[in-house]
Amino acid sequence: MTKQEPLIERVVEEIKSSINEDKYPAVRITKETLVNKYGIEAKDVLNAVSRWKKWKDLKLEVRRFGGYIIFGLPDDIDVARWPGSTYKEKPAKEKKEKKVVYKGKTAKDKNYFKFPEETVVVKGAILARENIFLSGPTGCGKTTMLELLAQMNNVPYIRMNLNGETTVDDFVGVWTLAGKNMEFVDGVLPQAMKSGKMLILDEMDAAQPEILFTLQAVLQSAPLVNTKNGETVSPREGFFVAATANTVGRGDMDGLYAGVRTLNEAFLDRFPYVLRMKYPNKNAEIKILINRCGIKQEYANEIVQLAQAARGALTDGKLYSTFSTRKAINFANAIIKFRDIEIALRVSILDRVSKEDALAIREAAQRIWNI
Repeated sequence: MTKQEPLIERVVEEIKSSINEDKYPAVRITKETLVNKYGIEAKDVLNAVSRWKKWKDLKLEVRRFGGYIIFGLPDDIDVARWPGSTYKEKPAKEKKEKKVVYKGKTAKDKNYFKFPEETVVVKGAILARENIFLSGPTGCGKTTMLELLAQMNNVPYIRMNLNGETTVDDFVGVWTLAGKNMEFVDGVLPQAMKSGKMLILDEMDAAQPEILFTLQAVLQSAPLVNTKNGETVSPREGFFVAATANTVGRGDMDGLYAGVRTLNEAFLDRFPYVLRMKYPNKNAEIKILINRCGIKQEYANEIVQLAQAARGALTDGKLYSTFSTRKAINFANAIIKFRDIEIALRVSILDRVSKEDALAIREAAQRIWNI
């Protein structure tokens, strides 16, 4: 036992006497306080108590956190709660919400795709394993609807984003060196065909022509003749394609989606279902923000009000950029993070659009929040 241990023991007992399970389950003391008030170093406290056999009988834990030593009851001490203020009240235990899990998603997410007609059509196509093409503005929930409906109905899928750089090798496969031998690695198309999965292809109108022609025959349940390795792949039962795009294959008619391509009629005819989607209605979009972001309804109402005002201005030719549901979600998350509407508006909306659009959106926001 060191000379200081009796003093340390008295100090710890004094601290312990101020801890109450119901009112003060933990206290925080700076290293300077231990030195100035008690004449002991924090490291000596930690070293001493770690050797005490009777330490467990004290039913007290001690932890170092930054410039502090935290003393608390074992079940209540939590370093994560201690960034800057003394713990004075035992927080109420959060009630665990009973959630229904669908392949990693919760039942809350069901609010995300409650479109009156679109949900019925998309679900019908997925259950029937028939090709479907969804077009609509950016961030309106096309891919999310497909994924969630697939998960809730236990339909396995593979997803790929077709940007302008996606090659046929990415799509059908490529030869690679495996040790001293060459090995062919399947791309997403033969993978989905062999496993009988739904293949979700995002940004279909940005795909290279070679990919579209490769896919065209497969869309009619024909085998894939893979010229890369000479293999003929017949689609396994359950395989079908769900494609999404910002346009309906007619090119960029609004000036919002640079780089998209025109899709020919023969290609689009391979999709029994072609559906043009819009943004969710007001009530559905409010639920999305509340459920996905945890934001208060008052703020959710105001964010949707701003989004709808911006979309109306776009329709009237007063704006040249859209206000998607995805942007609304980003805005809500930024409000929660920064607790400042003006900063959240800037980082999630204003600084990613033109100066003219930013000015118009800011004016609309000022009418809502007086910022």
